[in-house]
Amino acid sequence: MRGLRARKSQSQPQFACTYLFKDLQRCVLKDRLWRLLISVLLTAEAIDLVFAEFKMSYKIVLLLLACVLVAVLAKETKSKKLQIGIKKRVDNCTVKSKRGDLLHMHYTGTLEDGTEFDSSIPRGQPLTFTLGSGQVIKGWDQGLMGMCEGEKRKLVIPSELGYGASGAPPKIPGDATLIFNVELLKIERRDDL
Repeated sequence: MRGLRARKSQSQPQFACTYLFKDLQRCVLKDRLWRLLISVLLTAEAIDLVFAEFKMSYKIVLLLLACVLVAVLAKETKSKKLQIGIKKRVDNCTVKSKRGDLLHMHYTGTLEDGTEFDSSIPRGQPLTFTLGSGQVIKGWDQGLMGMCEGEKRKLVIPSELGYGASGAPPKIPGDATLIFNVELLKIERRDDL
C-alpha cells in the first residue's frame, strides 16, 4: 500500500481512484483475494478523496466498487477454463484414451501471440507419456481424455493448468495461456503390454 499513499499526495483525486481500481484488478488477477480485501479496507483514504471530489455518498461508491469487483472476478473465472476443440474426428473409433494409457503424441505449442515454444514434429519423435499420471501439465492430462488414435485437437490451457505463475523460462513466461495443436498417434493399454 506504499504506492497508494504516494499516489494520495498527488493533487488530482481522480488519479487515486484510477489507481485504486487498478490495484483491485491486479490483486484479483494474481489470485490473491486476501490482498484484495486488505486493499479495499486500506483504501479508505482514496475513497474519501472520491467523496470529496465528486460529492458522492458512501453507498454509491461502494456499489461502484462492488460492480468493478464482480466484473473483474467474472472475467478471470471465464479465462481459467480449459478449452478443447476437435480439429479432426476419427470414424469408427473403438478405443478412446483413458487414465493409465501410454499415449504417443505429436504436438506444437504456442503462446497466445502465436510464438511457438516447442514442437515434436521437427524432431520426428512423438512424445510418449502415461495419461493421468502427472507426467505432463494438468491441461494435457485433462484435455486428452477420451481421444481416439488419429484424432487431432486444439487445447487452450490457462496458466493454472499449465506452468502457473513461474512459467517455464526462457520460452514460457509466468501466467501464460498455452495453445497446443495435438495429434494422438497411438494408444497402448496396460492390457496390451
